[in-house]
Amino acid sequence: MLRTKLTRQSRDKVARLGAGAKVRRVVEFLLGLRDERVSAALAGCGFTATERAKGWQLLQALGMTDVARDVRQDGDLQSKLDAWHNHWFRVAKVCLQRDFPRVYDQIFLDLNQMPQSSIILVQLLLKRIEKLTRAKDADSQAALAKLRARGLTPERIAEAEQLVAQLVQPSQGALPDLQQLRAAVEHAEAALWDYYVEWSQLARMAVKDPRLLKLMGFRGGANDDDAELEPAAPPAVPAAEVPARATPKRKATRRGKVGKRRVAAR
Repeated sequence: MLRTKLTRQSRDKVARLGAGAKVRRVVEFLLGLRDERVSAALAGCGFTATERAKGWQLLQALGMTDVARDVRQDGDLQSKLDAWHNHWFRVAKVCLQRDFPRVYDQIFLDLNQMPQSSIILVQLLLKRIEKLTRAKDADSQAALAKLRARGLTPERIAEAEQLVAQLVQPSQGALPDLQQLRAAVEHAEAALWDYYVEWSQLARMAVKDPRLLKLMGFRGGANDDDAELEPAAPPAVPAAEVPARATPKRKATRRGKVGKRRVAAR
C-alpha cells in the first residue's frame, strides 16, 4: 500500500498521534465516503464498494484488539518504588563492586541492557537477591551479610515486594502474552493508518469541491487536520514596502524657497 512521503517535521507530528486521534480521523473520512459525489470522484482512482468496506473492516479489527495493562497507574506508589530503586541500587553497587565482584556481576552485569523501568529492575534485583540467599558458598553468604549490614535487610526487601505487588495488577487465570497482544494492536493500527494515508491523499487530489473535502474531515488551509500527511507549502513572503518619495511639486517648492533666500541675501 502506498506510503506518503512526509517531511521530518510531518513524520514527527504523525508519530505523536495516538490510536484515538487516528481512529477519529478515519471514522470522519469513512463517513464522508458515503456521499455519492465523493465516490464518483474517487472511482477513477479505483475506489469501489469493496475498498470502502475494507476501511470499516480495518477499523473493526483495531477495535477488537485487546490491550493488556499489567501495571496500574498510581503516581504515589510509583514515586515510592522509584525512590527505593534509586537508593538501594546504589547501596548494593557500592557494597559489592569492590569486595565481591563475582556477586556484583551476577546481580548487576546485564541490568543496563534492560528497559529502564523501576518495576522491571526492582523485580530482577529481588529475584537475584533471593537467589543469593539460597547460595551456600562463603563468598555469597559474606556478600549477603554485608548488604544486610548496610541496610538492605529482609524488611527493606519486603517493602519493595509490597510496592511491586500493589503496582502489578493480578491477572485472572493464565497471564496473557503482553508482547503478542501489543504486537497485534500495533499491526492493526498500522494497517488502518496505511489505508487512511493512501485514500485520504487520493481524495484530496480527486475531489475539488471544498464542501466535500470538509465532509471527509479536511478543513483546508493551515488548520487542516490532515495537513501533516503532505509537505507544507512554503509561507508566502510579503512584498517589501517601497519608501515613499517626495512629490515633484514639493521638490519644486523647496527649490523655489531656496532661490528666494539667495535673492534676498544679495
